[in-house]
Amino acid sequence: LENAAGIKNVLAISCGIDATKFTNNTPTTNKPFRILFLGRLDWEKHIHNLLRAVAKLPKEIDFHVEIAGDGNQKKYLGELATELGIAGRVTFSGHITEEALPIAYEKATVFAMPSIAELQSIATMEAMASGRPVVAANAMALPHLVHHGDNGYLFEPDDVDDFSNALLKIATANQKELDRLSENSLHLIQSHDIKRTLAIFEGLYRSEEGSKRETDDNMPEYMKPIGRLSVAVRRAELRMRKQTLQALGKISDLGDDIKDGLEELRDDVKRQAKKVDKQVRKGVKKTVTRAKKAIKRNEE
Repeated sequence: LENAAGIKNVLAISCGIDATKFTNNTPTTNKPFRILFLGRLDWEKHIHNLLRAVAKLPKEIDFHVEIAGDGNQKKYLGELATELGIAGRVTFSGHITEEALPIAYEKATVFAMPSIAELQSIATMEAMASGRPVVAANAMALPHLVHHGDNGYLFEPDDVDDFSNALLKIATANQKELDRLSENSLHLIQSHDIKRTLAIFEGLYRSEEGSKRETDDNMPEYMKPIGRLSVAVRRAELRMRKQTLQALGKISDLGDDIKDGLEELRDDVKRQAKKVDKQVRKGVKKTVTRAKKAIKRNEE
């Protein structure tokens, strides 16, 4: 609005997502190369361009496309996949539940968003929160999320060749490059955390001066890709998680050993108690017998 209409003091506020719902437990891999689209299957999403773009990938690229969602374009897209000769490499998953969303993102190598009408794209932000690179159309709000060359690639809308080349970069990237793209997605999504969005609104309601001057999404520390530094941090986190699980396993094993030991002790105590009880009963019986004999002698 500032650039196009000359309106001043515009503050763009992200709608925000709860990034904690999404996981990044498995590294991004392109073997096999899995492309995910998630959203309404309507014309403005330009999913037909995704199918045409993957059809142009070199034959040696082992790719699979998952299209999740429903809409009036589903039948047409299925027919187009058949026409392009890629029907066996395209899955239409339909509606995906909230519980299954993190799994869908985690299985993907890259998230593709060819839409030219995204006001912000929740699905793109969810993919970033899952640590996945994104290939998206250079249109509307998508360039605000996808920083070309940092956490994915932008292509010119409706340019199928450009789209295909962007996907090819992900398909042929080595693991180091995939890690860099993934880590940058995790870094850049921080500015779209729902807590940060709420903090901005609260600041505006309190008329805090700082809240009005700068769009929080564009804060410098979040705009910078973190690349290899974050990879090292992520690997350290994974090592710590692994060590924690190992320690918990040992504690669990120790707990089982203690439990077994206590059960053995309990059984031993029961055996000893029975033995003592038997001896006491035997002793009491002897004492009673002697007492009866003594009484009988006294009577005689």
